Amino acid sequence: MAILFIDLDGFKQFNDRFGHDAGDHLLVTFTLCLRESLRRSDAVGRHTGSDTGARLGGDEFVVLIDEFADLAELEAVAKRVLAAAEEPFSLAGPEGEISASIGISIYPTDGTDIESLTNSADSAMYRAKQAGKNTYRFFSGAIDNRTRVGMR
Repeated sequence: MAILFIDLDGFKQFNDRFGHDAGDHLLVTFTLCLRESLRRSDAVGRHTGSDTGARLGGDEFVVLIDEFADLAELEAVAKRVLAAAEEPFSLAGPEGEISASIGISIYPTDGTDIESLTNSADSAMYRAKQAGKNTYRFFSGAIDNRTRVGMR
């Protein structure tokens, strides 16, 4: 099992430029795109009324990935999410552009419960932002713990 912690890059500026209604529309649209970015095995929740992706608040999302064979499979999901975030959002005229930064943590190496996995993925996401945004990073122990302390 793995956690993808996703933060939309440039959402605050988008919201400030186009207004809160446009920001809300963007979040709803991104959520739909996010669902389409997941593998079929991750999207099973769609058929039962629940999702494997959840919005934490603001412009932060968490996705639970289960039953993956290797890191390349996680990278493929992360790349699809990044591509979905880069799609321009039509807003009755003007188009806004955003991107995403993603942190990835893996059970049990990076945490043994949902809270520790989410914290690890959040730390890796900060490193993705430091790397220039619009990218993903896997959690890397001491490196991410130092990065997160420096960012907060």
